[in-house]
Amino acid sequence: MKYLNSLVFSLLVAFTAVPLVEAQEALPVEESVTTEPPVAPAAAESAPVDDAVAAEEPAVTAEPVEVGGNAATSGSLAVGEPRISTIDFVSDTDWFAVTMSPGQRYQVDLRSATDLGDGLDDPQVFLFDADGTLLASDDDGGGNLNSRLTYGVDAEQTVYVSAAGVDDSVGRYVLLVSVQVAPEEILIGDVVTGSIGPASEPNTYAVALNADDVVQISLRGEPSGGGTLPDPALRLLLPDGQQVADNDDSGGTLDSLIVFTPPETSTYIIETRAVSGIGSYTLEVGLHEPPANEIGDTAETAATLELGMSVQSEIDVPGDRDWFAIELEAGRTYTFTLRGAPTADGSLGDTLLTLLNADGQQIIQNDDDGETTNSSITHAVTDSGRYFLAVAGFGEGTGSYTLAATVETAPAGDSIRIIVHLTDGERVTLRLPRNFLSSVDAITIGPDLEDTP
Repeated sequence: MKYLNSLVFSLLVAFTAVPLVEAQEALPVEESVTTEPPVAPAAAESAPVDDAVAAEEPAVTAEPVEVGGNAATSGSLAVGEPRISTIDFVSDTDWFAVTMSPGQRYQVDLRSATDLGDGLDDPQVFLFDADGTLLASDDDGGGNLNSRLTYGVDAEQTVYVSAAGVDDSVGRYVLLVSVQVAPEEILIGDVVTGSIGPASEPNTYAVALNADDVVQISLRGEPSGGGTLPDPALRLLLPDGQQVADNDDSGGTLDSLIVFTPPETSTYIIETRAVSGIGSYTLEVGLHEPPANEIGDTAETAATLELGMSVQSEIDVPGDRDWFAIELEAGRTYTFTLRGAPTADGSLGDTLLTLLNADGQQIIQNDDDGETTNSSITHAVTDSGRYFLAVAGFGEGTGSYTLAATVETAPAGDSIRIIVHLTDGERVTLRLPRNFLSSVDAITIGPDLEDTP
């Protein structure tokens, strides 16, 4: 009888346990994730499961094994299916194998999963082949420190997407590989409008550019009345996704502007995105028309700067450089100053000044003068002749500036003594700098205190 009771009890336990296990398995994957995921009995001796879980749309199952940092230990990722996972510690990387087909452009997005809490502050994405050779990478191409890159293959290939954090960034992320939508085709001279929605997804446009044409691409939003987007940003890419130019803020506003000279005739991709907020924008692509008083950036188009004088001009577009020609003499020391907003001598916030020789080769360059973001160069000249000063804004800076050139006077004691005997017998001494023939700084007249014959 005792044996029978034990048997009945065992059966009851068995039949009541089955529905509980089934209920657990029927739960959504996201709800089954805990701080310490339970280990299935059959997998008790295996490595811990990575915390990759399913995204809401579309659903993704958790990885059965830990996602490692190389091709051999990578997880799998299907095109179009987002994966949520975590960079657990500094220098941690998660690799996912993705199969790409020829004839398609793929977009890889790695963004912080801030809506799930403890999001990865600054994601960074890499693309490797099976041998571990780096194929592509991106840090902030997706806006708001998120990462985005595009890639295509000539034949079917398995590549490996590596998710990581910049510096000491750790936290949860969302990784998605998708087939890139073909960009809208536009022409030089077109003005188009668009909008950035809540997902902050960039829009892309394809435009054919001719080699050596100076092209201007402007993206205007709320700052200039071109739309309602508060802070637009631009990127210019080659067809293979390689970035060739980008701009966030230009001309002292949050609008964006790129001035670009294509090295070769090709189709380029313009990407419009939002640094923050959502809204509409106006995109315009045209040939750059320099102002009538534009100062060039070659020896032939340079303006002239006179010693002891100052000039005022403006860096009107990002990447612009103004050249000034000046004649300098050997054996003399010159100081060149470039001042802008820090000293209220213009609106250029961070200046960059370069001294070039007659062949246009750099001799010396200065960004900050040590006290402000103005620039200053002091240089002792060894060869007389024509030199050039190149004025620019640091980075993508634009604005007005003041440029000046002065020559140092001779140091104390380095002078020529001229003794003049006056008719009444009084004697005076005149002390003049050695360069007084070209620049007389001062003349001192007075009794000679030395007993000089």
